[in-house]
Amino acid sequence: MKHIPAKTAIDEFGYLVSATDEFKCPCLWNFYCFHCNSLVELVLAQGDQPAYFIHNPEHLTETALAICPNIDRSPSA
Repeated sequence: MKHIPAKTAIDEFGYLVSATDEFKCPCLWNFYCFHCNSLVELVLAQGDQPAYFIHNPEHLTETALAICPNIDRSPSA
């Protein structure tokens, strides 16, 4: 199972936010996947790599694993 980075997420107030937005203290925010409502974490930009959201594996449900397009379920070769 591979997690595909997402450019956007939903904040704890229901607003769509971009990973490139400036957050004063992102550690205090909760972000949720737009597709499956599971918790995602903000990974800050490093060097040439842009900021992105990625699923928190501890909070994934079976439903999220089944429906979310940001989780690659293709068999590994």
